[in-house]
Amino acid sequence: MVCLSTPSLVLLMRKYLLSVLLLTVLTTNLLAKTEFYHWEYGGNKYTIEAQLSEDTYRFYRNRSRDRDYGFYATDPFDDKLIKNFAQSMGRLSRKNDLTALDELYLVIAFIQALPYTTDIVTTGVGEYPRFPFETLFENGGDCEDTAILAAAILTEMGYDSVLIQLEDHMAVAIHFKEGTGDYYSLEGKRYYYLETTGNDWVLGEIPTEYQGQSAKPLPLVYEPSVSLKAGVETEFYDDPDDREVKITVSVDVTNIGSADARGLQLYIYIDSDESDKVYDQYVSPRYDLDVEDDMTVIKSDLNAYKGKEYRIVIEAVYHGLLIGELTGDWERVGK
Repeated sequence: MVCLSTPSLVLLMRKYLLSVLLLTVLTTNLLAKTEFYHWEYGGNKYTIEAQLSEDTYRFYRNRSRDRDYGFYATDPFDDKLIKNFAQSMGRLSRKNDLTALDELYLVIAFIQALPYTTDIVTTGVGEYPRFPFETLFENGGDCEDTAILAAAILTEMGYDSVLIQLEDHMAVAIHFKEGTGDYYSLEGKRYYYLETTGNDWVLGEIPTEYQGQSAKPLPLVYEPSVSLKAGVETEFYDDPDDREVKITVSVDVTNIGSADARGLQLYIYIDSDESDKVYDQYVSPRYDLDVEDDMTVIKSDLNAYKGKEYRIVIEAVYHGLLIGELTGDWERVGK
């Protein structure tokens, strides 16, 4: 038997705990990668380093793409990463004594330096918008990916940014007092076009191939939004003379927005084919649904009528605002 004095035991335990801690750190680092981003602007070379978790990347890859573009740039799960990039850009700007316009170009030069990749090659689908984390993790993307990333970083730095959706392209636009060139008006302000693909584009300069295309400014959205999926079951009452049909509606609700939904309510209507008439309706209790969380709401004992056409209409309402809607096809049950 080997006996250890108390100091020896304490020292051994310290070594053991240090080994466990070191193993934990090494194991954690195996699930992350270090990415270095290099670019040039104004004759100077710049580098930003970022630690990116592979677990977080897998989380993003599993998220729905069924959401408006304005939600990608405001996604709360990469807030820390975007803030770190914004702060790094700010430090580089101050270190080099850049003007506000040069600081803007410093960021865009970084974005434009990212390799251009197409969705069909990288994902196998024609359209796959990426969250900023994904674009940084993959070190590249197509026009909407780089526009979304640029809008996220510039907004965090204090620039008033919107996305610009053209017929077959996407860019970013900045409200800039000293701006010149092509701009879009939104809520009384001028947002100057800024290209995020290619190199050396300046504020207010639209590439020739996109000039004259119809364009839609897309504000960044900081609110909840829900996707709705519904299942419907019908059942006849025991009395064959009863003209009513019992309906059960099951609604899957997912918050695909960029803010938690506190006090969310569902309105379920059994819509009639007669104008301004519903056969039945239900208003749910208030629910709290965090970003990316989901829930299922089931309501039974709703009624329609045999031989009459009906459809299911579901509305998700948050503080009086409609943030999700689903309208089913017309159905007819019985004769």
